Amino acid sequence: QQEGKQQKKRKKNEQAAPVAAAVAASDGAAEQAPQEPLLTHFFASRALRRLLLAGSSEGLDGEGARTFAQQFWSQALQGQSKQLLGTHAEKVLAGLLHCGAQQVQQQVAAELQPLMQGSMQDWAAKFMGPADAGQRQQKAVKQQQQQVGKQQQQEQQQQQATAKQAATGRKLKEVK
Repeated sequence: QQEGKQQKKRKKNEQAAPVAAAVAASDGAAEQAPQEPLLTHFFASRALRRLLLAGSSEGLDGEGARTFAQQFWSQALQGQSKQLLGTHAEKVLAGLLHCGAQQVQQQVAAELQPLMQGSMQDWAAKFMGPADAGQRQQKAVKQQQQQVGKQQQQEQQQQQATAKQAATGRKLKEVK
């Protein structure tokens, strides 16, 4: 079973690598007809941001998006944040700050922090649309529901323990 998981992970890495490489290559592709690079293209930058944000979800889709984010950052964007600020690629950088891959998030934050004058979260928030806010709100509600469920379970366990103690106390009185 562990071997199967490793094979799936290798397959995802193999699938993500060409996409990351293609985006990196498109940044300097001048041999073909003049074409706007994917990172600075109005629509492509938004699509990439959405893909990166999918990494914050659970399941295989989220895992695949996190794998893509790791490779995309290391192969295409790392070290280029200064040049990308002020372009449509900012949306992609903001997506990396919320991609769900902790290592990538930390590296992006470390690279962007010296370039920011204010809060990085405030900067990134302006690129998060209503759909992104809705996803974050759904996630927060789900976490809150899980916490309430845990609290209710703890209360039930406490009530059961109290009831057992009371029953044990009654039995001791009956024996005396």
